[in-house]
Amino acid sequence: MQKFIGHDLTDIGVSVISTNNLGFDNFVNIFKRVKPPFNQIPIAVLTDADRKNSIGIETYKTKINSSNNKVECFVGDQLYNDTDLNKSKKRRTTFEKIIFDKTIELKKMYIQSYNLIHQTSPILDDIKWTKFYLKMKKEKAPLAQEVAQLLSKIREPTRSVLKAEIETNLEYIVSAINHIVPVTPQLTSEE
Repeated sequence: MQKFIGHDLTDIGVSVISTNNLGFDNFVNIFKRVKPPFNQIPIAVLTDADRKNSIGIETYKTKINSSNNKVECFVGDQLYNDTDLNKSKKRRTTFEKIIFDKTIELKKMYIQSYNLIHQTSPILDDIKWTKFYLKMKKEKAPLAQEVAQLLSKIREPTRSVLKAEIETNLEYIVSAINHIVPVTPQLTSEE
């Protein structure tokens, strides 16, 4: 997705580290210095809202963020209100659920990718995200790889529509990428 919105993280030397739900707040502390010289390498912690309510999300971001050390936490939107979260422990907001709830074109790509992987038992475009999530949650990585392959083949005008959809509805990911991407001065025609 990062290439799709205009940045190739590999080309600019950015590492993406998955902590696989191991509590990355412990990992991020490696980069938080308590006294000068502070860390000057921008670090973006990117996470789902999971079961965090609005206060929990803000508390978590405050715990992770460190402006002295250029560490910032970006949390996906919560799809459930605080009352719904308290009623059921099964309610959890993940990246995939946000895609199904907030996008149209990217959702189609996930369904297309799922159907490419499961040709003998395809699913329909109008499937509810709760049902789709149950089908695909054990194979998120292969599905994401398939979506990445499809994204690399997208051409105009669908590319512009999809890019706008990502920038609007997955703003937390775009903000995280923009936090870590070095600002490059634009060359003028005189240079």
